[in-house]
Amino acid sequence: MNSKSFIFCIAWLASFFFISTQATPASNSNDTDQFLSSIGLSTNSLKGNTYKLRGPALACAILEAFQSSLTEFPFDDALYVAESEGHWSATAWATPTCIFNPSSVNHVSIAVRVLTFTGTKFAIRSGGHSPLSQWANINNGVLISMSKFTDLRYDASSKTVTTGFGNRWGAVYDYLEQFGRLAVGGRVSSVGSALTIGGGLSHMSNRYGLSVDNVISFEVVLASGAAVTASSTSNPDLFWALKGGSNNFGIVTRMTLKTYPVGKVWGGQVIYNNTLYQDDLMRACAEYQKNGQSDKDTAMLTYLVTSNKTVFATYVHMGGKERPEAFKPFFDIPVLVDSTKLYDNFTALINDNVVDTVVPRWTWGMTNFYLDEKLYEDVSRICTEEAKKVSQINGGTYAVMPQPISKSMVDASQNNENALNLRSRPQLWFSLNVGWTQASDDATALSIVRSTIDRVEALAKSRNLHDPYVFLNDAAPYQKVIQSYGPNNLQKMKAVGNKYDPTGVFQTLVPGGFKISA
Repeated sequence: MNSKSFIFCIAWLASFFFISTQATPASNSNDTDQFLSSIGLSTNSLKGNTYKLRGPALACAILEAFQSSLTEFPFDDALYVAESEGHWSATAWATPTCIFNPSSVNHVSIAVRVLTFTGTKFAIRSGGHSPLSQWANINNGVLISMSKFTDLRYDASSKTVTTGFGNRWGAVYDYLEQFGRLAVGGRVSSVGSALTIGGGLSHMSNRYGLSVDNVISFEVVLASGAAVTASSTSNPDLFWALKGGSNNFGIVTRMTLKTYPVGKVWGGQVIYNNTLYQDDLMRACAEYQKNGQSDKDTAMLTYLVTSNKTVFATYVHMGGKERPEAFKPFFDIPVLVDSTKLYDNFTALINDNVVDTVVPRWTWGMTNFYLDEKLYEDVSRICTEEAKKVSQINGGTYAVMPQPISKSMVDASQNNENALNLRSRPQLWFSLNVGWTQASDDATALSIVRSTIDRVEALAKSRNLHDPYVFLNDAAPYQKVIQSYGPNNLQKMKAVGNKYDPTGVFQTLVPGGFKISA
């Protein structure tokens, strides 16, 4: 056992001791017997006397008795560490009492019933997209990892793909290549499927809307343990709420998506000097939105990294048009590196254009405002000032990600009736990413994000250009995401929650995520 595993083991033992001395025993000793019997187990199936307790220790003992090969503990060494640190940012690492890796819908159903019976808090992880602490991991609770849900099935008659919710987008794209098709998914191959239920921006969004707008159906396990289909014809209210409602209503196990034909694509990464050309790039972004974004096959993903004076911009043309006129405002700016080229397929492009994170800890936040060149320039200057604050933290990294949203993107999204309540006009989803090295700087890093977002929002509001929508996939932990969908949609989502989760399991036992009850 290595030193890191030893630390995890000690943390688990401490958690177990706390539970053993503090947990309230079941009010009736028959309760546990009856519950175990309902899932095909007996008291003799459990180790020691854990059947007398509620909480994570009992939950983990039951899950181990149910499926020992799918239940990991800190003393399982490499398996546990790989899952507990299965996030790209160390801010999301945690020490669950145990980790359960279901491989079937029945496993998920039993797990939810076990966790509800024992009153155990839990987290659900698809790909670990969010760096936010406790969003897809948990201390002193159970982590349900969907990593074994990696099935993929293409239906040629409907031109749809059904994908397990443990798949990363790179695997989905790679699978669909053989059919000459593509799903509307993540812009980075390592991002997981849960991106979709937060909205999901794609390189295809300019034409087809958000990732969630291209879902045909969800397979979801409810708080009761029942597995249901949510679609436009089956549980349509749940289907609507899941399209932006994240983990508020159940555990999504699979989804069926529309696919679209794709051939060669053009694109690649272009690198600029941020100190010299940050303002020029923001003006180019405005010009692109005014004119170039009318080419619905175009997309861009840009990181303006003030702290290292570099801009990493990825430009894409899904139709394979080389150096399209839409991106002329950006190509008029002097470049340091231009690696754009024609690719045989989309997977090759996104695998070839990855920006590595050079520090281990990250957080982020976002705000939204309407197209206005002068505002874009002034926001750029605010960021230049705010970026100086990262000198306060070790390894401080400050990266702005302006995401131009076209009217066509919003209109395509609105046509699919999701919960997001987007306004039909060009807007900029302005995301800020701050990175650093030491946990002692966590609070300071988040305060830098908040300071920047607050200043940008205040400026946009003063010019009547602020939009209240908060994009869940890029939101800071303090932001009221679901509430930003508007009071009518919030009330509708609460009604859906009351219908499908009447005891509030996903509001009280799943502490991570943006809640409808917050």
